[in-house]
Amino acid sequence: MIKRFVNYFIPEERQENAEEHRQYKIVVYFVFVTSLFDLNYISLSTNIGFDPGVKVMAITGFLHLLQLPTIKWKMPLIWVSNLYIAIGAFGVLGCAYYSGGFYSPVIVWLVSQPIVALLMAGKPSGIVWTSLNSLILIVAAIMTSNGYEWPMEYDRSYETFFIANTFVGLVVIIFVVALVFENGKNTAFKKLAEKNILLAEEKKKTALYALSQEIHDDVGQTLFLARLNLSTFGLKDASKDSEKVKSSMELLGQAIDKLRDISSSLNEENISNFSLINSLTIDLETIQNIGAIKTKLYVEGEVQKLNPKTEFVLYRISQEVINNVIKHAQATQLCVDVTFAEGMVELKFSDNGVGMASDHLSYGGQGMRNMRERAASIQGDLHIRSEPDAGTEVHVQAPFFT
Repeated sequence: MIKRFVNYFIPEERQENAEEHRQYKIVVYFVFVTSLFDLNYISLSTNIGFDPGVKVMAITGFLHLLQLPTIKWKMPLIWVSNLYIAIGAFGVLGCAYYSGGFYSPVIVWLVSQPIVALLMAGKPSGIVWTSLNSLILIVAAIMTSNGYEWPMEYDRSYETFFIANTFVGLVVIIFVVALVFENGKNTAFKKLAEKNILLAEEKKKTALYALSQEIHDDVGQTLFLARLNLSTFGLKDASKDSEKVKSSMELLGQAIDKLRDISSSLNEENISNFSLINSLTIDLETIQNIGAIKTKLYVEGEVQKLNPKTEFVLYRISQEVINNVIKHAQATQLCVDVTFAEGMVELKFSDNGVGMASDHLSYGGQGMRNMRERAASIQGDLHIRSEPDAGTEVHVQAPFFT
């Protein structure tokens, strides 16, 4: 209902781009919420006999609501945003002037405007409104220090209630601003994490392509020469067959050496010197730092040096689980427990995401099959437990040495 209401005021062509759509939604939400605050202050001003406040907030509320159709009429977002801030400044200054000026509780609302401007219209607008509102406060302070008497046109017996209402409203609006910022930040970081996964996959494809080219161009050429040499065996000069066998053996030896070099370059540094705990720590800290998901790593028992293949395979399974959590679980927390005990290592991954239905667990997909096959390759076991809206737990267990 609310989503449909908000989208009604956003031009359809602006809804096609996710980032533009998000910015327009922020503006519409702020305009709508601020209009509700305007109505609240009209009611408050009426109750405390603050007639100028009723008039100022009625004008402010009408102008704020008028902005919704201007958005639909495709007024540039930067204009709408700054007009929104200007209307708000008119309301704050009008009410503040008639309720004590520099000492009016309403004037503190000037604090929220640069924050809103920064979020809605960007850094330049935020800087402009910070400078302008600071100047207004300085001028009001100078006028007060020079003895200027500000009007106090409301029933002073309601002063405490007036102050409390104003400050509660300020707390609420700043919380809304922070919430909008937090949601936008999390969305951006989640997209960044997904992009990093895609880049990692693309990098893997590029590396595999380079590897295939190296095998094709270098090893393949050597094997082709060996085959070509052997294809003439016994066809022409039989006296040279022994030399052909010898040269072919040399070519095959070269091919084997080249494949060994390629294999060594792929595995020696990455597998022999590989540390499961260090790699998991780095990955989880990276995810935590970018704000995608809150992560925790718990290690129980004395850390053991595992079979290099076992550590590497367990890490590949861990990557698959973590990628699934980021891409599909819609989780906000991920805990990884690593336990070393009695010749076995156990990894438990638990998230608070949307979970999965039992039929999906039993059927699974290519990712699940890959994880189970990898676990089996190190004589390990992998179990997944999940329910809709109850998160997912993945348990992997394998012996130290296989």
